[in-house]
Amino acid sequence: MNEEMNKQQEAEVKAEAPVETMEDYAAELEASYKAFDERHFELPETDDAEGEKWAEFAQMMADRTVLNVKIAEAVKGGVVAFVNEVRAFIPASQLSTEYVEKLEDWQGKHVDAVIITVDPEKKRLVLSGREVEKEKKAAQRKERLAQFKAGDVVEGTVDNIKDYGAFVKLADGIDGLLHISQISTQRIKHPGAVLKEGQTVKVKILSIADGKISLSMKALIEQETEEEEHETFDYKETAAATTGLGDLLKGLKQGAGMSVIPKTKDQVDQWRSVMFLYDSALKKLNTKIEILNNEFVNRYDHNPIEHIKSRLKTADSIVKKLKKDGYEVTIENMMDHLSDIAGIRIICSFTSDIYQIADMIAAQGDITVLHVKDYIQNPKPNGYKSYHMVVTVPVYLADGPVQTKVEIQIRSVAMDFWASLEHKIAYKFEGNAPEGLLRELKECADVVDMLDKKRFYFLHVINDKLFVTK
Repeated sequence: MNEEMNKQQEAEVKAEAPVETMEDYAAELEASYKAFDERHFELPETDDAEGEKWAEFAQMMADRTVLNVKIAEAVKGGVVAFVNEVRAFIPASQLSTEYVEKLEDWQGKHVDAVIITVDPEKKRLVLSGREVEKEKKAAQRKERLAQFKAGDVVEGTVDNIKDYGAFVKLADGIDGLLHISQISTQRIKHPGAVLKEGQTVKVKILSIADGKISLSMKALIEQETEEEEHETFDYKETAAATTGLGDLLKGLKQGAGMSVIPKTKDQVDQWRSVMFLYDSALKKLNTKIEILNNEFVNRYDHNPIEHIKSRLKTADSIVKKLKKDGYEVTIENMMDHLSDIAGIRIICSFTSDIYQIADMIAAQGDITVLHVKDYIQNPKPNGYKSYHMVVTVPVYLADGPVQTKVEIQIRSVAMDFWASLEHKIAYKFEGNAPEGLLRELKECADVVDMLDKKRFYFLHVINDKLFVTK
């Protein structure tokens, strides 16, 4: 993907900045020398000293020697300067990287230039100040570029929007390509659907190669999602959510999220109604899960669920998540694009119980499973194992049922302990824990996995009545 992004960026640069050659200012050069000859300037005859002088010019050109020359006069198509008493021509297009409006304004000024053409036979010496400026700017850009590295999270301004992505200005002379595939976790048809020129965005630097920077907003969204999946909530271990509508509204009155979510009485009423839906959905699912657990006990004489935790996302967390995902902070976007406003965590005794509980939930006629992330079969690199599912459950109101999203996380007791530990470490080090500590955390996850398997083994031993006590 990075290779594709770089090719697109290179094509864009080439289209906007065509490369100039001597042919582009050949007419200027000829016109200048013609005007020069018409004024009867006599060229000295070539002798050994003169030959050495032109040989020196050739060496200067090869060495890219920077010469500080004074502009003697403006002529047709450029300006004239002298190098070792030899007339030199600087075409208007080679005078500066900026557009030159009046050549006369340059008369008497000193310019840093390099030799780009040496023609002893025709006594023609051509200089370029533009090349020197380009090299200086390239060196300055390299210096500014050195302050960035892959993995950095930085702010920038959307400078230019294309069909394939957007160029984000990170510093003076430094921009990066935010490819369309890296803007959002959602599929978008055009970058303009999410971004606008002049907008300030937070991005993660994916890579820096050949002076080109590849950026991502999507990576930050995924990172935040991971953190939230491991978030330690202030749960109350009951079937009801800890955060009630009263608490939410109390928080709003104190200013949490009020700058962007509910501003008027109508908006507050709407916010209250929406959060009522999520609160009701949690209560309904908690009741269902408790009933399923009791049925499991009666049928198999085994309690698969150790405990259930529930939570509602805070207003501040909702606002932060919407902004990270690139959405305007509205109640409509909150309901459409966030699937973890209401969350339930089910802690099971054994890994095998996880899939049974998940199947029992999915089999409920009024529950629709939207999507599943099986981190048990496909663990995260850090060792995290859990089963995540997003469902909708109908909340029956006076006007009829409203399908409401709830995220369900199902994990073992041992993995719940590990996830709590991982969260504390991530919070302590602000997501930048030492590599050695991360390796130890991964080893701990492997031990947790082994413990889960051992627990499952002993369960079978107990059930088969093979357990021998001394």
